[in-house]
Amino acid sequence: MILNELMGKKTEYTGVIQGRVLVMISLLKRLFPITEDSKSDMLPATSLVMMQKALSYIDARFREDISLEEVSEWLSVSSCYLSRMFSTITGQTFKSYLAQKRIEYAVNLIRNTNSSILDIALDSGFNSIRTFNRCFKTVTGCIPTTIRKDRESQR
Repeated sequence: MILNELMGKKTEYTGVIQGRVLVMISLLKRLFPITEDSKSDMLPATSLVMMQKALSYIDARFREDISLEEVSEWLSVSSCYLSRMFSTITGQTFKSYLAQKRIEYAVNLIRNTNSSILDIALDSGFNSIRTFNRCFKTVTGCIPTTIRKDRESQR
């Protein structure tokens, strides 16, 4: 039908073609809807590779004082782009992912060492005990001494 319109070039044939193309697009959208879950499937492979590199970089250096800007510079992409891709792919911000990695590490140290909470906080990459305690409560729902007391009560 579209080809007939194009070949015949009757009056208003471009409008008829545009209308039929819109109908086709609508039908395709009905058959293959884009859902929130499928959006990440539509990312270019280069974005996924970039995120894999970013996550590896963070996993190797989370105990250091690293930033979104540092990681984006290392990847040679803008910090805005990395931030957007990070949120799209992981479902969390760079800061929250970094805090979660640090807290997971800290929980392991609290459960398995006798190091002070301050030493664990600093060893986990936090610059202050106040920030550590706030992030710890946000991620785990409790304070660090609660985990230490639970460990001691199980002995």
